[in-house]
Amino acid sequence: MQKNPWQNYVQMNDIQADDLRTIADEAGLEDSVRIITALRGLTLNIPRKPFKKAMERYILAKYDGTRYSLNKLAIECDMTQRQVAKIIRRQISKPKL
Repeated sequence: MQKNPWQNYVQMNDIQADDLRTIADEAGLEDSVRIITALRGLTLNIPRKPFKKAMERYILAKYDGTRYSLNKLAIECDMTQRQVAKIIRRQISKPKL
């Protein structure tokens, strides 16, 4: 999306809605203004784990069979050890075609 010249004049205090201010705090003002401008009028729902499938692929790629790697992955992915182990077990139990 092409940037409008007026967008250069947007300051953080121009963003009144707390939800949008949170986005600006995390993503930066310039990127947030682009997103807000492009998606204005939409109601968005951001899931708690929006990248669940990517995390599962990461866990399966990085798990080396040790308890240490399981613990490390649990910390990195903000999961419990049991959740990480469940992902691994589910993959191991899948039939190979």
